Amino acid sequence: MNLIITHATLLIKYILLFGYFYFSGRSFLEFVRRYFLNNKKILQTLHVKKTIIYPLVGIVFIGNLLIIVHFIFPLKSIFVLAILIIALSGNLFNLEPMYKISFDAFNLLYYVVIPSILIFSAYDTSWHYDAGFYHLNHQNWLRESNMIFGTVNISWTFGMSSIYEYISSVLWIDKSFILIHFFTLIFIQTFYIYLIENIRNPLNIIVKNISILLILYSLLDNFGLNGGRNGFLYIQGVAKQDMAVAIIVLIISISSVMIIKSRNVDNLDILLLSILVLFAIQIKISSAMIFYPALLSVLILLKKNILKPRNLFFSLIPSTVFFLTWILKNYMTTGCFIFPVSFTCINNFDWYIPESTKDYESISTTASYSLIDYLYDNKSLQNWFSDFISFEINRIVTINFLISFVIIFLLKFIFTNKEKIDSTTNFSIYSYLVLYTFYLLLFGPIPRYLTGLLIVSIAFLGINIKSFKININNIVLYSLTVVSLLTIVRFSSYSSFFDGANLALFDPVGIAEYFEYNNGWVRPDIGDQCWINLDCTMDRLTPNIIKSGYFNTAYK
Repeated sequence: MNLIITHATLLIKYILLFGYFYFSGRSFLEFVRRYFLNNKKILQTLHVKKTIIYPLVGIVFIGNLLIIVHFIFPLKSIFVLAILIIALSGNLFNLEPMYKISFDAFNLLYYVVIPSILIFSAYDTSWHYDAGFYHLNHQNWLRESNMIFGTVNISWTFGMSSIYEYISSVLWIDKSFILIHFFTLIFIQTFYIYLIENIRNPLNIIVKNISILLILYSLLDNFGLNGGRNGFLYIQGVAKQDMAVAIIVLIISISSVMIIKSRNVDNLDILLLSILVLFAIQIKISSAMIFYPALLSVLILLKKNILKPRNLFFSLIPSTVFFLTWILKNYMTTGCFIFPVSFTCINNFDWYIPESTKDYESISTTASYSLIDYLYDNKSLQNWFSDFISFEINRIVTINFLISFVIIFLLKFIFTNKEKIDSTTNFSIYSYLVLYTFYLLLFGPIPRYLTGLLIVSIAFLGINIKSFKININNIVLYSLTVVSLLTIVRFSSYSSFFDGANLALFDPVGIAEYFEYNNGWVRPDIGDQCWINLDCTMDRLTPNIIKSGYFNTAYK
């Protein structure tokens, strides 16, 4: 009985969190509909039902709103809470549909069954190493202070922290920190709703075919070298955001190619595509290549006079505001518009340390098995490949992905009828895949960075499928999707639940012991994880934080 109560409590927490982002997204789209679309009725966008996109849009909206308000307020401020509540006010523009929510079998599946399964992962998850290294500490700084000039001088890793930190920092509701884990699960839930809805009620048969291939790919993830792992989505350690990026990359990639193929786009498509592209980059700069297919779709439609420059201008206003705020924040906290990309840095602040960013850039690329580092050191491609493949997870994912790709390709060849794709769409697909591959090889091809590229590669195999030679019942596809969902949660998670285990996440308060380092700053006795200790630094030169007017400035 206690197990059921515990799980039900977690489910309520999760549904409330999901519901907040869902209605935040709905609120944002109602603002857009009212002020950008002349109250035009919205039924679909980006080739899916609008309701699928609500949570993602809500996360983008709230994340960027938090960046803006953090200029003025610490994120644990009561004023921030008030702003987050006000952010829901757009729903008041259109109340009627909120009273007509139906509780059919699919809504029960989407919003109760899927979360109920995903939250089993809470019983056997743990903090990712980087959570203790810098994620949680940076979140604590965001909570305790408004924007600090030269935040990078407290810890250089804070310069790489993403929009994820801003959202996570307001999810410190209880000592379990479980909402930070649930935040990532929202992306995975959205992904599975996306697959099922594409099968159930496809707005285009192509997206249904793509979803079928992705389901097959997910099932193959459980087989292969060392028991499986072929590059499909997985539930990461808490505080890492790579799977969220992968899902955003997938949706943008499919939407962009479908826009190019159909030669059909409206203002809302462009608006949402632009904010999702920005959001992916705000999470991880390594996802910057996702800009390419979105830009290509816009350029092609402009050239064919399908998209009007005036409409494009107005559609880009929200993403432009978010982008300018983002780079301003970057510049004031790191001295760089894009950290740690050295050529974007400007030495205009007295706290900025010239040339320091080059060291941070090198650390980042080296840790990611960047090919560019090997070429810079006059090492051969063979040297790089030998080092890369010697790391077990790299070897496992590479081999299993190639096997999965071949299996899916052969099944497609045997059991589907193909259609000819126009040259523009073909060019878009192949140029994107080639450029994305080279980009990741050069700057960081470790598996968790590759996930987006790998699932997109599988998805694009479905672009030219006209029909299947065998009839696949939708009930079978729904069942296989649920099996995929069940297996994305590790068996050990279910086992821990039935064994009556407590939540796996531990309270980071007091987890480490520290010794005084310099000028009141401390270091951990063991390792390099500061967790949430604001007095902790791992930098050789300790910072000096000076208050100047309303803002603090961190110096070395």
